[in-house]
Amino acid sequence: MFFGKKLKELRLKHAKMGIHNFHKAMRTSLTVKDLFDIEDGYVKPPDHNRYLAMIRLALGIKSDHEDWLELMKLYREPFVMQKMPENIVPCPFTHKSDGTQLTKEEFIGLTEHVNNMTKEHNKKADEYNNGQ
Repeated sequence: MFFGKKLKELRLKHAKMGIHNFHKAMRTSLTVKDLFDIEDGYVKPPDHNRYLAMIRLALGIKSDHEDWLELMKLYREPFVMQKMPENIVPCPFTHKSDGTQLTKEEFIGLTEHVNNMTKEHNKKADEYNNGQ
């Protein structure tokens, strides 16, 4: 298990919040997307005590709670960037911001874009993880 995965587990167990409400409770400058990426292990969590304090307060647990101690143990471990699953196909019912459905060409373009981004991320993950 890695830090982000454990954070998500504790967010659901203790705070009983979705990520958007947890983000509000943390009162952080990080975006919701940043939190998603941290939970998924795609980016390293910030390296400062204030961030950890905001997490603990949003979780509503004490600093000596066994779940918190386990999360801190994972936080201190070297970061390993997780890879994204490949060959993702977006939901075929994806709509544009105006509410209209994507055309076949737009859907194919979206699928290619998502898969290209995934390949780029996984290449970065390999480079990052092999450089440690």
